[in-house]
Amino acid sequence: MNAGPHLPVACPIAIPVAGGVWSSAAPVPLKRYETESWRVVVVCRPAGTEPAGGAAARGRAPGASARRRGPPRSAGFSLLGVIGVMAVMAILALALMPTELRQIDAAARQKETEALSVMVGGLRNHILDSRSLPGSGTVFSNVARNIGWQLASVQTNSRGNPRVYLVDPALRVGTNTVATLPFVQPFLGVTNVEGGRVMLVSSLGQPLPTTVTAPGTNAATVFEMLWNAGESVAPAGWTGGDWADVKIGRLSLLPMFTGHPAQSVCTDGTVLD
Repeated sequence: MNAGPHLPVACPIAIPVAGGVWSSAAPVPLKRYETESWRVVVVCRPAGTEPAGGAAARGRAPGASARRRGPPRSAGFSLLGVIGVMAVMAILALALMPTELRQIDAAARQKETEALSVMVGGLRNHILDSRSLPGSGTVFSNVARNIGWQLASVQTNSRGNPRVYLVDPALRVGTNTVATLPFVQPFLGVTNVEGGRVMLVSSLGQPLPTTVTAPGTNAATVFEMLWNAGESVAPAGWTGGDWADVKIGRLSLLPMFTGHPAQSVCTDGTVLD
């Protein structure tokens, strides 16, 4: 192995060669070494010297230590930027929420009005088809069967509140009253009909108060109040929440009865003039 001029190195170097490992603890010559198994080029810098251009050529000030650079930062939002955007979105959501809620409530009220209209139509068809007036125990199943809805969809509204069936306390159909419903029309009909009105009442806000669901001795007053109430103005003394949430389907029975002259009938069914 041939050697050239010797210069001190800045740090030891270990190079594997044939027959062992060669160490640079001794001065390393600045030239090429060739062995049977290796061809090694060693370029060494004498201790304390700088390459051409000095430290500035490596991009740092003279005497400054080399520092490992981390991975380049990718462009994106900082944490404070994300928090700021979220805060703005929250403020906008709070500002728009009342409007959105009003629109949702308006849509639900319109849907309930339409549902009650369908149910009242089903009740009317049931009365005409069966020639009977149902009581509170069967009215919802009668309506559900007539309009093809699930019973639960007739009994409760979209907000989960139960609907209420109210009959005019002044109802008189022959000898039948509210207390004796259901009424089934006899073969020969009846001689008098009074107070023929019924209602389906629903609330999309809070459940209907007991003054409506169980009026007791005030039944006649409550019935008249609800029957005559307008859509936009709550009746006097109303305490059942927002009146706009209350929807009513009304049905008058009087047009469904047909009057005929009274006739005398024998016990065998023969009609006498």
